Amino acid sequence: MKINKKRVIILILIIINLTILIILMSLRGTNKSENITNETEKFDYKDIDFDKEVKNEYISEGKILPDGFTFLTRFYEGNVSDEYVYKKIYSMVYEIIPEMYDETHDLDQNELSKYFNTNKNNIIDKIGITEESDFIEFVRKLKEDCNLNNYESSIFNFENYIVEGDYGKIKLDIVYKNTILSYDMYIASDKDSINPIIKFIPQN
Repeated sequence: MKINKKRVIILILIIINLTILIILMSLRGTNKSENITNETEKFDYKDIDFDKEVKNEYISEGKILPDGFTFLTRFYEGNVSDEYVYKKIYSMVYEIIPEMYDETHDLDQNELSKYFNTNKNNIIDKIGITEESDFIEFVRKLKEDCNLNNYESSIFNFENYIVEGDYGKIKLDIVYKNTILSYDMYIASDKDSINPIIKFIPQN
């Protein structure tokens, strides 16, 4: 009987510990985005910067190092490398945006819809946009706001960083002389199983 009582007590303790562990894990997941937001409030991302010489060196290597880049390694927990992100931003600024502008700036709504459906796979590969409405907004922003000859800098704003499904979502500002293009930049948590790896969704 004593042995049976001990087993019962041990079983009860195991159940209690498992219950506590499940509750703690649940609370951690619920508060993750809130904790990240609270922690970013202690920092001014605009103060984290490199001089132009260092940034130009990155550009010469086909990468853009945004202001606030240290928050990427601080909060992003996936396996997409920093270098991949910096190269993708470079491609966005110097290749994708100019190309998209040249190919779409004189298209009307119906022509844009046809362009999107004809080139959907290429668009997903380049900017991660899968919805026609997001692509039309992407092009509209280029038409209205962008002077492509006066790029100045890029900024990560982690004040509203959240984990959304399989992605970490970051605000990326691409700064031109007379305007700013703002995107919700989604970075996949696992580059090997999630596609697209990076998405640039224009902010309204």
